[in-house]
Amino acid sequence: MNWKGTMQRAAKALMVPIVVMPVAALLLAIGEFGPDFFTAAGNAIIIDFLPLLFAVGVAIGFTDSDGMAAFAAVTGHLVLQAVMSAVNPGMTLASGEFQPNDMSILGGIIVGAYTAALYWRFRNIRFPEFLGFFSGKRFVPIITALVSVVAGVVFGYLWPPVNNVILAAGDWVFSTGGPGALSTGCLTACSFPRGCITSCRACCSTSLAVLTPAARWLPGR
Repeated sequence: MNWKGTMQRAAKALMVPIVVMPVAALLLAIGEFGPDFFTAAGNAIIIDFLPLLFAVGVAIGFTDSDGMAAFAAVTGHLVLQAVMSAVNPGMTLASGEFQPNDMSILGGIIVGAYTAALYWRFRNIRFPEFLGFFSGKRFVPIITALVSVVAGVVFGYLWPPVNNVILAAGDWVFSTGGPGALSTGCLTACSFPRGCITSCRACCSTSLAVLTPAARWLPGR
């Protein structure tokens, strides 16, 4: 598969979590005029567990919807977040708001990507008979968890400076108005001929929106 085909497949995988966005929007709209638990349900999809949905979506998108790959992605994402928080809980922004050491959507995409790679690498592995239970696809969640421990330690130290850059970029996009919209539009337009438009739009609309204070328009935030 050439790089264009890979990017198109990645774009399709990134679209998997989008299928639940309409019901999340509906729940949030109902929550504006009804009981608060509708708002809580919508926030769970759009804010609280969106990175996990992307981890699972990318994993199953690259593994032909294999259930064990989805399970491994959930395991890997939970381990990654726990290790990153243990290494570095987070930082306090200039506004006084505490920003947890969380890669958000990008973390889910990364976990889903290496989960899929590990699935194709180890799905047919065979162990001695006394370890036979862990052979094949059952080994995928194990190796994914171990890789997530290493990734959590690495990103636990590397992510805070990167997060500062993303926060600054997001603030610039929202504060400058026209120039920020123009730069985002140009990036999207440049990706269109290469078949990467969905990937670009997903990264811009999720990473920048979730990781910047401008996302507070969402109900409950």
